[in-house]
Amino acid sequence: MPKTSPARERVLKRLQGFSHLLDRALPIPGTPYRFGLDPIIGLLPGSGDAIGAAFSAYIIWESARIGIPRETIGKMAFNIILEMAVGVVPVLGDFVDVAWKANVKNVELLEAHLEVVAGDEGETVLEAEAQANRNVAIAAIVAIAVVMVLAAIGTLALLRLLWTLLGGG
Repeated sequence: MPKTSPARERVLKRLQGFSHLLDRALPIPGTPYRFGLDPIIGLLPGSGDAIGAAFSAYIIWESARIGIPRETIGKMAFNIILEMAVGVVPVLGDFVDVAWKANVKNVELLEAHLEVVAGDEGETVLEAEAQANRNVAIAAIVAIAVVMVLAAIGTLALLRLLWTLLGGG
């Protein structure tokens, strides 16, 4: 990667480690596949996918803080929303969590952007984008939170319907 500021390099290294922990830390024995804490957290009934999405939103926030453009923030938010929306579906969601790896995808988007803008002029561009895109990151995180709430409401409605159909109420 071309040289960028030491502060941005530290953020990138931290996010690379964080995404590895969430998406690739553990091998699946006998296969070349790996998974991380995100799909394990997603197994928690009711709140697991929301907690995972909150961890994923941290990557968006840090990326916006160092100047990633709005379009890339939108792609990052889409990756998280897709993983979270499918993640609430029992069993299928768990497989998607293992396969999709939104956090790794989002750090790769950040790396690609930093490679494109590296250099003296790039640092100035990143500073200007960082200031302008914090609000975009906040909007993306709010959108993720709204999807979390809608998914929770949908899950509760489905559970209530199942309870009623099974004669529980």
